[in-house]
Amino acid sequence: MNQLSHSTYHLLASISLYANSLGKDLHGVMRARALIESYTAQRKQTLSTLSGHIDGIHAEFPITKFLRFVSNDSQLFCHVNRVEEFLQCAKRQQHHADIIRLATSGPFLGEEYTHMNEMIMNLKTMVSEHLGVASEQIAMESQQAERSYFFTSTSRCNELVDDLKSSMGEYILAIKRTYHDSDKMTSADEFEIDSSAKSLIGAKLRVRVVQIGVYNFVLELIDVMTKAPDEQVKTNKFKCKKIGFTLRSALMMPWLHKNPMKLRMALKTSFGMFLASMWVSIPYLREEIAYPNSMWPGITVAVISLEQTGSTVLKCYDRMWGTMIAGACALLVTTLLPSTILMGITAYAILAFVSILVKNPERAYANECAVTSLASILFGSYYNDSAVDQYVTQRIMLIFIGVSTFLVVELAIFPRSSRRIVEACALKWFEDLRGLMVDASEVSRSISSFQCKDCDVQECTTDDFPFMLHLGHNEISPFASNLVDKVSGLKETIAVANKELQPAISEPSLGLHVKLHGIGYEKLLHQQERCTSQVEVLITCMNAMIGYYSCLSEDALVRELRRPEMIAEIINQLVDQLQSCIHGMKLAFPRGLCEPGSCSVSSMIALLSHFRSYEAIRVSILTKTVADNHAEYFKTMMSSDMGHTTGFRTTIALAISTVLAIAQCLQFCGLHLEEIVRYFPLENSRDFAYPEYNDQTALNRAPR
Repeated sequence: MNQLSHSTYHLLASISLYANSLGKDLHGVMRARALIESYTAQRKQTLSTLSGHIDGIHAEFPITKFLRFVSNDSQLFCHVNRVEEFLQCAKRQQHHADIIRLATSGPFLGEEYTHMNEMIMNLKTMVSEHLGVASEQIAMESQQAERSYFFTSTSRCNELVDDLKSSMGEYILAIKRTYHDSDKMTSADEFEIDSSAKSLIGAKLRVRVVQIGVYNFVLELIDVMTKAPDEQVKTNKFKCKKIGFTLRSALMMPWLHKNPMKLRMALKTSFGMFLASMWVSIPYLREEIAYPNSMWPGITVAVISLEQTGSTVLKCYDRMWGTMIAGACALLVTTLLPSTILMGITAYAILAFVSILVKNPERAYANECAVTSLASILFGSYYNDSAVDQYVTQRIMLIFIGVSTFLVVELAIFPRSSRRIVEACALKWFEDLRGLMVDASEVSRSISSFQCKDCDVQECTTDDFPFMLHLGHNEISPFASNLVDKVSGLKETIAVANKELQPAISEPSLGLHVKLHGIGYEKLLHQQERCTSQVEVLITCMNAMIGYYSCLSEDALVRELRRPEMIAEIINQLVDQLQSCIHGMKLAFPRGLCEPGSCSVSSMIALLSHFRSYEAIRVSILTKTVADNHAEYFKTMMSSDMGHTTGFRTTIALAISTVLAIAQCLQFCGLHLEEIVRYFPLENSRDFAYPEYNDQTALNRAPR
């Protein structure tokens, strides 16, 4: 918890450094961006570690409670409910931290073309002057309030919450002044500027997303600290019954016999043990060949049985290498040292220490197998009154028999290819993304039709800038929840591919197929994961717009801008191009697997070149759709008294920028697919059908 609180404070301090350096210190801005990305990743890792210890804290709760009662030492007591409350708050804050990281890590809406623009530099300087001190104040107040509530539980909690709310009020006023001054700077009525600068609002978008992210980040802490006491009591009562509910649910879990992975694992392990048990049950094998260690093939089968074929093969390699290394060490020890039990124990301890010290964490089984095999050889040969050299050869032979037996079962009787799973998941993701984007376009097109409902916050929509995003996180419409479910499907597909990737890389080809191109698939899955995170931000923007239009009067002039329809049009452009890309992939990979054989490598690359068109689509969206609509906005807004929350403009701009980022990710996915295809074996030149060509043809075609 201390580590998480430390990362939170330094994240807010880095955002403060970013706000103070805008327009003044380029190196400071770059340093702040690096720190924001670093501390966001640290928070995510610490959150994962803390979540893994929650069950242990619950298990230790009665013990710590008893020790506190006996020793009367409050430091021995851990408030389980407070830890879980802190964890839930930190998880909600992490969502806003990820948005801040996305906003500060890359350019938005053509910002790379305008970051040296004089007006943009003046805008950044103005933002720094307004928000620098306010950002520092809110970081310090937030840290004090968090430490007081979650760690010390002092009586000053209410006072610190009031101070934090006061700092939040000053922060909101600073943001409103920033919005007002930035709108004046981009108004053609007061400044004569190039109209193209109005459409490239990357600097304003980045700053506004960061501002809203910080506001919602701190607001999550205030919501927890100001939660009603009766709600906390209900939560505590529910946690007290958690152990009983967990036991009951575990006892009532359905049997997993219908799970194909579990069923295959059970069948192949039992069949492999059946074959290995012959070395124990058949007298000739037991007495003449394997005596006195006939159980080693069965133990080997039980140890190396894993779900993935690639992982199983890798573990077979590690077991054989560990056994041979142990045999070599045992022969070396018995040759150089006296054959006494004391010398054997000493040598074993030294070699075990060295083996564990130098082991590779990613493939630790080879070293562990070497340690256990060395003990078995040294002490087994001693107590069985057998020569070490005979014992070593017999162990290597029996381990090899166990490995070979299970590999036959794994590859021939119950085959399952991790390579095929990775190839299928990599292509299936595009189909799932297309379905999600089609639904997102439909939802975006229907947002403008949402009618005003009875809402007490209707008046604050024009003044309170974080209204939409905060409401969007709390109220999710049935349409958007469907999108959230589909995003979960995308994440699950990527998770399956990442889980199977390393086993697929180590899976033997046996000359029957092309070995998986690990680097290409790692890059492809990374881009797919990045694209999925951008889709999450797009859905968040849609939720915010749904909340905004639900509390907007029917005659509001903002509805005439029809911004959701514009976003739907942009999404449709991506969907149409993605349909062309999927059609090309179906022609290149008709079996749904990214493998050679359907056509030549050059033909596959030509079919995958449709992904390169996303670059032109991004430029078209940026220079035509966005620029025209932004110019229309200025004409409408500057010629009327139409008022609406500036968070609305930020949400629209963020949605557009997210769609552009999705297009860029899809473009990179196509490039990585081309890299994977280039790894396929080239065609034999004799397979090409060349046109008939002779000397007379050459003379006829020669220029006169």
